[in-house]
Amino acid sequence: MHRPSRVLLFLPVVAAVAGGPFGGDDSGFVPPDRSVAKCEQQVARSLASFDRCTLICNLQAAKAAFKGRPIRLQACTQTGARSCRGRYDRASARMAQTGRCPACLSPSAQGLLADRAATRLEGTRGAIHCDGAPDAAALRCEAAVARNLTRTIVCIANCHVAAASAGLSGRPFDEEGCERSCRRSYDDASARLAPRCPPCLGGAEQADLADEVQAAADEENGDIFCAGGSATTTTTSTTLAVSTTSTTVGASTTSIAPPTSTTSTTLTTSTTSIASTTSTTSTTLACTGEGAPCGVTLDGCTARMVCVDGALVCRGTFVAPPPRGDPANPGTESAPVSSIGAGIENAALLGVGAVCACAGSYFEDLTIVEGISLRGGYDCTTWTRDPTTNFTGVTGLPPDGVKVPPGVTAATSLDGLLVAGIAGFADVSSGLTVTDASPTLKDLTVTDRVVGTSQMSQTLYALHIRQTGVSPASPTIDGGEYRAVSPAGGTGIGIFIEGASPSLTHVVAYGAGAEV
Repeated sequence: MHRPSRVLLFLPVVAAVAGGPFGGDDSGFVPPDRSVAKCEQQVARSLASFDRCTLICNLQAAKAAFKGRPIRLQACTQTGARSCRGRYDRASARMAQTGRCPACLSPSAQGLLADRAATRLEGTRGAIHCDGAPDAAALRCEAAVARNLTRTIVCIANCHVAAASAGLSGRPFDEEGCERSCRRSYDDASARLAPRCPPCLGGAEQADLADEVQAAADEENGDIFCAGGSATTTTTSTTLAVSTTSTTVGASTTSIAPPTSTTSTTLTTSTTSIASTTSTTSTTLACTGEGAPCGVTLDGCTARMVCVDGALVCRGTFVAPPPRGDPANPGTESAPVSSIGAGIENAALLGVGAVCACAGSYFEDLTIVEGISLRGGYDCTTWTRDPTTNFTGVTGLPPDGVKVPPGVTAATSLDGLLVAGIAGFADVSSGLTVTDASPTLKDLTVTDRVVGTSQMSQTLYALHIRQTGVSPASPTIDGGEYRAVSPAGGTGIGIFIEGASPSLTHVVAYGAGAEV
C-alpha cells in the first residue's frame, strides 16, 4: 500500500481559550464552560471505549473462527445490553439526560458518532485480520496489533480530553506533542511486532492503521467538542416586553430581528416597544433532585443521583470483585460495580475525583484518567481501609500493564494497590507504564513476571516511566516496592526511567533473572 509522507510541524505551545478552537490539526472547540465540558469529555471517552470494545470483539471472533467455535460478532459489537453499542448507548442516555449537552450532541448526534465509528471499524477489522488462513503465530500478531491500536485510540482521546480541560482553565497544553507521544508508543511496539507478523501486517501496514486512527480522531474531535463559544446547555424561550431607545445623528435605521434587536442613533429620540423572544441559558438539570447523595462519601468516593431517561438513578464510584460487585450495580458502598473501569466511568459522569476498590483481584485493560484517583485497600464489607491487610490487585494487559497516559498530573494518584503485569507476546513488557505523565504513586507494590513457560528472552519492567515528547514525565513516587522477575536469559528491572525525571521517596526497587 502506498503511504503518503507525513509532515510534522512543531509549533509553539499556546493556551487555547474557552470557546475557542483547539488549534493544530484538530477540529472542534474548547468547551465554553464546565457543564458542557463534562458532556463533551464523557462522549470522547465513550467513543474511544466503543472503538476499543469493537476491536476486541473482532479479535475474539477471529480466535473463535480459528478454533472452529461459533462466532457471535454482532452480539458482541451491536446487539444486547452488554454489547459495545449497548454500553455506549447507555452512557449516552445518562449524559444526555443531565441537561449538560449542547444541541450538537443530542442523543441522535451521539448515535451518529457511533454509527460512523462502526462503519470505519469494519475497514479496520479487514486490515488487522488480513491473513485468510492464519496460523497461531499470525493470530498472535493480529491480537497484539489490535491491542496496540486500541491503546493508541484511548491515548489520543485522553489527549483531546486533557486539552479541553487545559483550555477551559486557560493553561497551556501541548496537545500535538501529546498525540506524538501516543504515536511514538505505537510505533515502538509496532517495530517489535512487525518481524513476527505476516506480510499483510508489516511495518508499513501497521503505520497505515495508526495514520487512519489519528486522522479519524482529529476529524471526530470537531463533532464531539462542537459547542464553541455559542453553546448552551438547556435553552428556555421567554416572551418579554422590551423597550429600546435610540438616538443617532443622520438617517435613522432601526433593525429588529428577533430574538435580538439592533438599534442605531437618531437626531430625534424615539422609543419603540416590541415583544421580543429572548433565549436564556439554563443549567437546570433534567430531573429534580439530581446530584443528591444516594450513599456515603468516603475518601473522595461517593454516590449521587443522576437523571437517566427522565428518571433519577443512583451512580457511585465504589468497586468490588464479583459476586459482591456486579456490572448492574449502581456503585454504592452496599452495591458496588465490579470493575475499576466502570468506577472510573461513573466518576467521570458524576464529576468526582476518586474511585475506591476493595480487596480482591481485577483483570482489566485499564487506563488511568486525569483527575480521577484510584484508591485500594478497603474491606469489602465495612469499607475500612488498611492496604497492608486488604490487598487490592490490578492486573493490566500486556505489554504495558496498567497505563498512565499523557496529560495525567500529580493531582491524579494511585494509592495502596498491587499492580501486576503479565509478560506475553512482546519481548519487552511492564506492570505499570507512565508515558509523558506525572501522577502520584503512593505505597504501590508493582510486579511484572512471566506466567507459564517463556519462549523468548524477555526484558521485564515493574514500572516503566518514559518521556517521549515535550510533556513532562515527572511522577512523584512515595513508598512502595517495585520488582520484576525475568525468565532465564532475560532481564528484570524494578524501575526503568527513560528520559524522565521522577521523584522517589522511601522506594524499594529490584530486578532479577529466573526466579529461584
